[in-house]
Amino acid sequence: MSSLEMIARALTKARAARPLDELSEAADVSRQTIALAEAGRPALTTAQLARLADALHVDVAALYRGEVVRRESPSIFFRHQSYHDFSAADLPVLDRALEQGRALRYLSDRLAQPAPPVFEHRKVGRLRGKRAAAQGYALARRVRVEMGMPTACALDLVRLLEEVFRVAVVHETLSSARVVASSVRVPEGAAIVLNALDSVRLRNPVVGSVHLAHELCHVLFDPSEGGLNFVYDLDDDSDASGLEQRARGFAAEFLLPWQGLFQMEGEPQGLVSRQAAESLIRRVRSHFGTPQTITTNHLVNHGYIHPSMREALADMSPEVVGDFAPALPPVGEPSAELRRLVQAAHECSLISDGESRTALGIDILEPLPWS
Repeated sequence: MSSLEMIARALTKARAARPLDELSEAADVSRQTIALAEAGRPALTTAQLARLADALHVDVAALYRGEVVRRESPSIFFRHQSYHDFSAADLPVLDRALEQGRALRYLSDRLAQPAPPVFEHRKVGRLRGKRAAAQGYALARRVRVEMGMPTACALDLVRLLEEVFRVAVVHETLSSARVVASSVRVPEGAAIVLNALDSVRLRNPVVGSVHLAHELCHVLFDPSEGGLNFVYDLDDDSDASGLEQRARGFAAEFLLPWQGLFQMEGEPQGLVSRQAAESLIRRVRSHFGTPQTITTNHLVNHGYIHPSMREALADMSPEVVGDFAPALPPVGEPSAELRRLVQAAHECSLISDGESRTALGIDILEPLPWS
């Protein structure tokens, strides 16, 4: 059976009793084009098939295989600065990001390179206040142990997320100016989106690693039954704040692990000398590649610096020690890992030209990058 025949069969089955006029309007594809496609004729562009899949709530990659795979409502997590300003204009951006996440997971499975089972989504109950942060520490340590790198420093987070966790890292311009990062998750895949207009990260690129680790916690552990989940960066005892505090703790411990600190510095001394504390902060930042604020707070929380020094160190010169910024893909472009998987699967004849173009988000008339 040809690829056109497989698409025709799957499209007809997915549409079932849905009126042709209704689908045509929802997907912005003409009735004639849909009818030709269902007859096995070469009528659809890659973009049109993707819109039809969205309107029918089915997986577009499965249509190329002649299959109908229904999609669950995704769980979407947003991290805001100060207040909520989410714009609905960003939903298509998140849809495209999720397509990359699905493609990354699907292709890694097809190429026999699946993520280890320990990295599947695991719901963990909600906690509040200091207990939430402590749980974040514990979860980060558990994940690091499962990764076999409990003390490793200066992690390449983009590579780690995509090659080990099989979570796509996407770099997009968001209309929601106060959204610094977002993650979107369904059973078939997940993606983390960093806002290209995040002013804090633009001034200090290493903050991107904090965002990535923070969102990984949401992807792996946050309870959700689908839909939008707005996670505010506020100091209160609400459930949402508890999830945020847990993610903060996870990010700090994931980037700056207790075992690595102990291996490097030994037992905590509760430093009260500003000079000694600043020297410790610089050594730790140089080794682990973490931003100054998260480094200072984590060293205080673990007893290496006395709590009374926290405010005194707030005005410490924030010079960058080394270049530890995550290697994000160009804005609006698919990641290098997704490109690698698509090319490998295409060269092994596991996916067609059309599936390759859909995964990379390029038009049917564009040549494949490796052609």
